[in-house]
Amino acid sequence: MIAAPALVAISILIVLLSLRRPEFPVRIDERPDKTDERPLVWWSEISRSGFGEFTAVRLDLHAVDYALNLLVNPSNNSTNKDANARLESPLAMAQVGGYLVAVNATSYTLPGKSPEQTESWRTFLPGTNVTLRGVAKPRNQEQIGLGPAAPSYPVLWQDSNGKVGLTTLRPPENAVWFLSAYHWLIKEHQVFHAALPYIKRTNRSAAGISEDGRWLFLVACGPSNQKSSKDSGASLPELAEFMLSLGVANALNFDGGSSTSMIIKQQKSYLLTPPPEKYISRPVPVILGITPNH
Repeated sequence: MIAAPALVAISILIVLLSLRRPEFPVRIDERPDKTDERPLVWWSEISRSGFGEFTAVRLDLHAVDYALNLLVNPSNNSTNKDANARLESPLAMAQVGGYLVAVNATSYTLPGKSPEQTESWRTFLPGTNVTLRGVAKPRNQEQIGLGPAAPSYPVLWQDSNGKVGLTTLRPPENAVWFLSAYHWLIKEHQVFHAALPYIKRTNRSAAGISEDGRWLFLVACGPSNQKSSKDSGASLPELAEFMLSLGVANALNFDGGSSTSMIIKQQKSYLLTPPPEKYISRPVPVILGITPNH
């Protein structure tokens, strides 16, 4: 027979274990319904076309155990004033930053080259100095970049009270971090007009917020195993429709194509999705993601 003090100790241990923050996101078999209150979950599902596979992460922005953070690699090249960031493996960035989930964010150009010239370069090495397209201000760091790449581009931000917003206006004065990458994907429950022409399927990524401001969704799409072809992944309208189906009211598009990468921490390793080309993820200068809230 177990003594009473031992039973009390066991009960306390069980309670403490039940309250302990998960060390990695919870994988679920299908998208959560409105009764699912778990603060950090992820799942995958095939697109309606069958050519893409969406991986979606849902974060409860009211949960105290998790924080939304931005990580930027600053340039180490003082000889070129146009360079303000540096490329690095997204997996390495996620590991160094202690991220549970991370997704590539804004794009970039090579100093002295146009976006078209930059895109023609097939490979990039970690450590390459680049210029951000847009603006990023990580927590407790200086702003990198002058501002949004276009006046109408949205800014994703979080203020000192923990509120996360997505607006065309400048972030509030008490913003602890903010980011502007590409144009709107969804604005006020509608597919944004600038996304409609992008009907080519490729790898895509985006972030969106629910109407009540409680849920943040990070989504990446790559080719599905069912359809292996050059026309795989998702178009921007398809990505937008998927996010609308999740209940997203506003969303912005991130850098797509071969730069698309989502990192999800698992029990003994990290999941990289979409699967990297040639087994190596393309280096990026900025990631947005979820960390434990220490």
